[in-house]
Amino acid sequence: MAADLARDSRQVDEESLADAMRAIVRQRRPMYEADWKAFTALQQNVLRAMTTTRRGFTTAETRRKYALGDSSRVSKALAALEDRDVILNDGGGHVFDDPFFRSWIIRAALSDVGVSLPVTHVP
Repeated sequence: MAADLARDSRQVDEESLADAMRAIVRQRRPMYEADWKAFTALQQNVLRAMTTTRRGFTTAETRRKYALGDSSRVSKALAALEDRDVILNDGGGHVFDDPFFRSWIIRAALSDVGVSLPVTHVP
């Protein structure tokens, strides 16, 4: 996709990658919206937090910032998201199984908690 968008300039730069990411997210929007509605509010907030960091979800600051509640609830939400193959624990923290879903959350749901990131942000 990025190569197609950069065909005229014959180079792939950061803006070309961001354009490609936005195009893919637009195509998959209906699927992501349906998935999002199936998550609990806590799972949605954990996913919001995951767009900004790979670990530390049980710290007081992160729990407060994303309204995650107590640590045991966060751990249960992370386990449920892993069971649904939405996220993976790669040993260094949690990551999205689908990076485009992370970008959709950045575009569609992260501003709900007052955070703004570029669509290409990777924690």
